Amino acid sequence: MSVDPEEIDPKKTVRIPMNTLNTTQCLALKRAKKRNVRRTLKHSGRSNKENGLNATPKIMMMRHGERLDSCHFDIRQCFQKGVYTPLQLNHPSCLQLRSNGELPEGVDAWVEDTPLSNMGRAAAFLMGRALAREEETLDYVFASPAYRCVETADEVVRGYESECDFLPDVKLKVKIEDGLFEYGFGRLSRVPPFLSLAAFKEEQYCVDEDYVPFFPREQLSVDETYLQFVRRSQAVVEHFAEFSITNRCCTLLVSHAPYMDSLTSLYKGKEPRNPKEWIRLVQNTPYLYMRALKWNGKKWFCCPPPIVLCIYLSNQKLGAAYYDTDSSKIFTLNDVAESMDEFSLLIDVLNQVRPTTILFSSKADERLCKLINDFQNNKCQQNGEVEDAENENDLIVVAASEFELSRCKNTVQQFISSVSSDHASVEDKIRATLFVDMESVCMIRALGVLINYCEIESASTDHFGRPVAFCLRSFEVNDMLVMDDNAYESLQIFKKQFHPSVYKAGRDGFKEGFGLFSVCNRCCSSVGAAKLRRWFLRPTRNLNKLKQRLDSIEILSCDSNFHFIQAIQKPLKQIKSAIFNRLRAAKVNPSDWISLYKTINACIFVAEFLKNRKNLKVILSEVDFKAMVEERQFAVKSGIDRTLDEKKELLKRLPELLTEVIKSEVDNLPFPIAACTCVYIPTIGYLIAVPRSSSCSKDGDYEKPGLEFMFITNDRVHYKNETMRQLDAELGDVKLDIKDLESSIMISLQNFVLKHATVIQHAVECAATIDCLISMALTAREYNWVRPELVEENVIDVSGSRHPLQELCTAPFVNNSVKSDENEFGKMHVLTGPNACGKSVYLKQVGLLVYLAHIGSFVPASSARIGLVDRICTRLHSTGSINDGMSTFAADVKQVAMATKYATKKSLIIIDEFGKGTLTDVGVALLGACLTYWLERDKCPHVFVSTHLYRLLNILPESPLLRYKTMKVMRQGEDVLFLYSICDGQATESYAACAASKAGLPERVCNRIRQVCQNQKRGYQLFRPESTAEDIKEEFKR
Repeated sequence: MSVDPEEIDPKKTVRIPMNTLNTTQCLALKRAKKRNVRRTLKHSGRSNKENGLNATPKIMMMRHGERLDSCHFDIRQCFQKGVYTPLQLNHPSCLQLRSNGELPEGVDAWVEDTPLSNMGRAAAFLMGRALAREEETLDYVFASPAYRCVETADEVVRGYESECDFLPDVKLKVKIEDGLFEYGFGRLSRVPPFLSLAAFKEEQYCVDEDYVPFFPREQLSVDETYLQFVRRSQAVVEHFAEFSITNRCCTLLVSHAPYMDSLTSLYKGKEPRNPKEWIRLVQNTPYLYMRALKWNGKKWFCCPPPIVLCIYLSNQKLGAAYYDTDSSKIFTLNDVAESMDEFSLLIDVLNQVRPTTILFSSKADERLCKLINDFQNNKCQQNGEVEDAENENDLIVVAASEFELSRCKNTVQQFISSVSSDHASVEDKIRATLFVDMESVCMIRALGVLINYCEIESASTDHFGRPVAFCLRSFEVNDMLVMDDNAYESLQIFKKQFHPSVYKAGRDGFKEGFGLFSVCNRCCSSVGAAKLRRWFLRPTRNLNKLKQRLDSIEILSCDSNFHFIQAIQKPLKQIKSAIFNRLRAAKVNPSDWISLYKTINACIFVAEFLKNRKNLKVILSEVDFKAMVEERQFAVKSGIDRTLDEKKELLKRLPELLTEVIKSEVDNLPFPIAACTCVYIPTIGYLIAVPRSSSCSKDGDYEKPGLEFMFITNDRVHYKNETMRQLDAELGDVKLDIKDLESSIMISLQNFVLKHATVIQHAVECAATIDCLISMALTAREYNWVRPELVEENVIDVSGSRHPLQELCTAPFVNNSVKSDENEFGKMHVLTGPNACGKSVYLKQVGLLVYLAHIGSFVPASSARIGLVDRICTRLHSTGSINDGMSTFAADVKQVAMATKYATKKSLIIIDEFGKGTLTDVGVALLGACLTYWLERDKCPHVFVSTHLYRLLNILPESPLLRYKTMKVMRQGEDVLFLYSICDGQATESYAACAASKAGLPERVCNRIRQVCQNQKRGYQLFRPESTAEDIKEEFKR
C-alpha cells in the first residue's frame, strides 16, 4: 500500500487501518493533516486572532544563533587594512566597518557586538520554518539590541513567513527591547555600541521603529551586579508575561543564555540560583535553545520539549527507547520482566519519561493500547490541554514489520557508526555491541523503530543530515535496582539446563536448573511462581515495599503460623492463570470453566479479601461441571431456563417417542419391510431408516410412492414422509435448540464474569502474592536465614554470611563477614589469595546477599544491615560469543566499561580477576586505572575485586576507602590447607603448584612450577629443566 502525502484527504484518514501503514506512511498522514489546516486558513483569508489560534497566551524564549567568534577566535584578523575578508566558509560574505560614537571606523565594535556565522543564520532560518510547520502562531517578536539577537530574530521571521503563505498580509516586525540584553559577567568595560534602529533599517532588517522599549537603554550598566541582573531580567520577563495575557498572544523573545533561568522562575517560583550554578547553566545552553510557557488561566506552565518514546512488549518482557530533543540524547531501557495484567513497569516508565509521542506495534495487546491511550488522555487533562491533545500528544501505531529484529539491528549498528565516527562498516557490529546490549531483543526493536522515526521526522539530524543525538545512554526506572543479564548469570540467580524429557520440556527445551530461584521457589500455583520470577527479575529500591514483604515473611516463618501455611497450600494449588483473554475472544473450553471455578473457590478459602461471593455462586448455580466433563462441552444445570429444561427432557424421552411413532408407521409403508426404525439426525431432522435391498443398484430404484428419498449410509436407506415432517415441525431440532440455548446462557455468563474480571484478577494477584511470601518464608525457615535491616545509608554490614547455593553443596560451610562503608570499613576491597581459596565464592556471596535484600527476602547470615543500592555490576566470568564478534577480553572490558560509566556512590561493583585476558602489564594498567578512577571520585561505589596481579598493589594510591583482604591458608610441608576465612592483609604467595597438584598434574610438572616461581622471586635466570652449562652454551650458539 503506497500513500502519496499530497493526495491524502485528512478527513478520511481515519478510515485507513493503521496496522497496514509503516512509519513513513503514518507520518505522511500527520503532515497532510497539518497542510490541510494551512490550506483552510489560506482560503478563509482570516487572520490568526480571527481563527482563534491564540486562545492560550504563550511565551517562547530563544537563545541567539551561533556567534561568529565561536568559530574564529579574533574577528580583527578578518579585517586586513580596514577591508573585511572572510577566512572560512562559515564567515559572513561581507561586514561593513561600523561608525558608532567613540569609534568612527571601529573594528572593535564587531568584537563587542559580534554577528552570527553563516551556520547561525541558516539554522535560525530553519528554526522559523520549523515553528511554522508545527503551527506555532507568532504574534510578536522581541529581540535584545545585540546584533546577533536581531539577526537571529530577523532570520526566524523570514523562515516563518516563508512557510506561512496562507497569511500574505501579516508581516512580523522585530521589536528591539533593550532590557533583554545579557549580564556582562564583569568582562565588559562598557555597554556595547549597539546599532541604531535606522542602521538596522538601512541593512534591510525588518525592525519596528515605533516600539518604545520597556527598559531604556540608558539604564544598562556594566557595573550591574548579578542580583541586579536577576531583578532586571525577572521584571522584563514578567512584563512580557502580562503583555501576552492581556493581548492573548504568542510572544517570541530572542535573547541570551542567562535569560533562560529568569523564564524558568516565572512558572517554578524558585529563588535565583547561586552564581556558580547559574554560570554552569549558561555554559550548557546550546545556540537556538528554546523554552516555551503557556498560560492556563491560573498560572504559567512549561511546554515540555518533544520526547519520542517507543515501546515493545513481547514474551512478558518490556524494552523501550526514547529520544529527548532537549538534550539530544537517546535513552534505552534493557529488557525487563513485565506483567501483562498489571503493567506496573510500563506505568512507571510513562510517568518518568512523560513522552509527547508514543510509538508502539500494530500487534500490541488490546490492554496495552488502552493503557497508553488512557495515559495520554490523563496527561492532557492534567496540563489543561485537552483541546491540543491531538497535536501535542501523538499515539503512532507502527506496522509490526517495522519491528523485525534483523532490520532493527542493522539500523542500530548504522546509527551508532554515524554517531561515533566514520569507521569501516565491518566494525559496526562490534561497536554497536559495545554501545548497547544486543541481547535485549525488545529494546533493540524499540530502538530501531525510534531511530527510523526520528530520521523521517528530522528530529535526530540537523539540516546537513548529521546526527544530533550525540550519545546513547541507558535510563533506570525509579525505585528499580538495575542488573543486566550478565549479573543474573554470574550470580547464578537463574540457571537454565536442557530438559532430559522431550515431552515435558517447555517451548525452548529448557528447565530451571540449580540456581537461587529454584532454591527459593516453593510456590504451589503457576501464577505464584510467575509472580515470584517477576520479583526476582525486578529487584526494587522501594523501602516501604521491601519492608512490607519482610514483615509478611517474618510472620509466616514463625512456628505458630506453620499450621496456617499447611492449611492454605492445598487450595493454592487450584489457582490457575486467568482465562479472560479467551473469554473476550469467545474461545473458552470446558476445562477453562472448571479452572475458573476452582480458582475463585481457592481465593475465597485463602483469604477474606473477596467479600462479594456472588461471582462464585452464579458460576456454581449455572454450570453443570459433571455433565461438562462427560460431554466435553459447556453444560447448564437444570432450573436455570424452563425452555432449556423442557428441551433436555424431550431429548431424554426421544428414543421412546420415536419407537412409538415407527410402530404406527410400519403398517402405512407402501411396500413390505421386515424391519425399520425412526432416527433423529441433528440439522436434518427425523427420518425413516429401512434396510437396503440387494436388488436395488441405482438411485432411481430407491424411489417409493409417498416417501422422499434422502440418502444411504451403512446399508440403510433414509426417507422422509408427512409424519416425519410433522415431527420436524412439532418437536424441532432438539439438540441444536439445546446447544443454542446453552450458548446463549454461556455468553451471558461470560459477560457477567468479564464484568467482574477486575475483582477476580485482583483476587488471583493477592493469592499469588501470598503464595510468593509463603515460598520465601519456607525457604528462610528451612535454611535458617535472618531478616536484614534495610537502611538508606550507604553501608553493607553483614555478620556470619553464607553463600545460599554453595552451603547446600559443601558441608561444613565457613561463614564470613561482609563490611563496607564510607568511614570505618572502607568502600573498595581488594582481595588476594591462592587459587581455589574461595575468593570467587566470597564475591558472589556479597552480590547475592545484597540482591536478596532488594527482593524483600531474608538473607543467609547471623545479622545483616544493608543500605539500598541502585545498581549491581559484575565482571565474574567471560561472556564472549561467536555471534557478537567480540573476543573474551573485549567482553570483559565491556562489562567493566559499563560499571565505570553508570556506577554511582550507591552502586555495588564485583570484579573477579579482570585483566587476565591480555598482557600482564596491560591487565595491571587497566585494572589499576579503573580502581584509581573510583577512588579519586567524590562518590566511590562499593567495590569488591579479586586479583592475582600482585603488582597492582604497588600502583594503587593510598586512600581511606581502600582495604586489602586475603583468604587464610595453613602450610603443611609442601601441601596447603585452605581455611576459606577472610581477613585483612595481602597474599604473599599464589601456591599455584599446590593447586596444580590437587588438579591432578604430574608431580614433575608441579616441581618445575615451584622451581620457576622461586627463580623469578629471587631474580635468577631461568633455564630449561635438566640442562647443563654445556647445553646452555650450545643453545646460545644456535
